[in-house]
Amino acid sequence: MGSIDIQAFVETSFTASRALKLNEIVGDCGITIMLGGKGAGKDRFLDWWWQVGASSKSIPEHLRVSPADMVLINLVPAPSGSVPVSCVAFSLILDRLKRLELVADGGRLAKSTERTKRWYTEADFLSRFFNDVLPRIQDLQPRVVVIGNAQHLEKRALHWLLLLRTYAEQGHSARHALVFSAQVEPGGEESSKFAKLMNGQSETQMVWSRKMLLSPMALPEFAAIVVAFVRRNLDAVFGSDVNANGVTKEFYEWTRGNWWYIHELIKALDRALGPTKKSGEPRVITEAVMKRLRETWVQRTGPVKAPEDSGEGDADSGEGDADSGEGDADSDEGKADSGEGKADSGEGDVDVDEG
Repeated sequence: MGSIDIQAFVETSFTASRALKLNEIVGDCGITIMLGGKGAGKDRFLDWWWQVGASSKSIPEHLRVSPADMVLINLVPAPSGSVPVSCVAFSLILDRLKRLELVADGGRLAKSTERTKRWYTEADFLSRFFNDVLPRIQDLQPRVVVIGNAQHLEKRALHWLLLLRTYAEQGHSARHALVFSAQVEPGGEESSKFAKLMNGQSETQMVWSRKMLLSPMALPEFAAIVVAFVRRNLDAVFGSDVNANGVTKEFYEWTRGNWWYIHELIKALDRALGPTKKSGEPRVITEAVMKRLRETWVQRTGPVKAPEDSGEGDADSGEGDADSGEGDADSDEGKADSGEGKADSGEGDVDVDEG
């Protein structure tokens, strides 16, 4: 995952709750699974979490995790059916470990200039795993390995990822946490290929029932994020001839809380507002601006179909552990925690401060 403009991410009580939960899992060297459909914001959240959220002052000091203690990759499909997925996954992990070595040696987190050797076979993988990956894991001792796009994993790669937690010593205690983030569309979590993979290993099967489900955000969270984008990123305010609550609800109907559409909306609104004022005064969202925006939005994206209700109901605020399954299971076992708050349809009033 590439570096992002942190100002483009808005932290809310929902994201803070997820961040705290992940940090607690890291502290326990546990395992957790994050699932969400397209536009749910999984990658965006993890990008923010590893750069800022995990080490935020809002996290208790003993739970904070530095970016230099994380190995985070975004998995891609193997280039061909003959190349094991483990080759792809661990070549990405090795590249990340080399970059962390630069930090440990006093450098900064940057792309490695060393040309990555290609891994094509199981023999290539085994050689690099024991000669390159494992020694660096033992030396750097990262606190967590995060696998984005984990839906591309297969059984063999999962086996080695789990074994890596114990430094390839069967039966020994885990030395780092493991986070899987996978794209699975709402409603298909239990019947997906990824579900079958996770339930095929004891360690991941034990935490599957406490997976984190991310869905497109509900209206309250959306309103807080849009207002922050308007003020902080666009340097704008709502004019007296528009109803801020009504505009926010209209934006929600356009995007349905989908991060991709939100990103496009902010860019379109920026163009509709016109250039920034030389006087330094904020730009104003007027009815004329909204008219231009509506015309542009329909031309560029067309109507946005609302996603189907995933039937998650109320999600709790982060109670219940999603650990490695070691020790006693608490009373929340079996609850799929989305950390999203109520996923309502957007009805009701949402207070938007127009000042």
